[in-house]
Amino acid sequence: SPASLTISYDASHLNNPEAMIAVFAHTLAHYLGTSAKEPPPGGVENWPQVTEILAVFLGFGLMFANTALVLPQGGCCGGPVVRRQAFVSQHDITYALAIFAALKRLSAKHVQSHLKKSLRGHFKRALREIEVRHAPRLREIEQYSIH
Repeated sequence: SPASLTISYDASHLNNPEAMIAVFAHTLAHYLGTSAKEPPPGGVENWPQVTEILAVFLGFGLMFANTALVLPQGGCCGGPVVRRQAFVSQHDITYALAIFAALKRLSAKHVQSHLKKSLRGHFKRALREIEVRHAPRLREIEQYSIH
């Protein structure tokens, strides 16, 4: 019989499509990841982080980066507001997104146009570092990619 997947969500995400998509993608990535025959790097205690990175490579990196942390719009009261439970920092997710963009040869300008403003500079620097310092490894990985 085919496997089934039940995805639950927080009703507060109904008005935040990016967070809702990130939650769904995290659940899907966890489902796919746990079907692997081996535990994730570092052991099963790393599943939450591994599933977020896997979701980036499933194509949901923008949603994860844009919803990891949101600073309040104006005002001096209150601290940062977390839109969803994030297991990997917004900067680390943005770096993973840069690796994904480099491997898929996505237009940096196109990715940046959808990335929240506070992460665009980080994405640009990460992409530059990846393309300069890790170009040979990227080309090696590309030969195993499915296009």
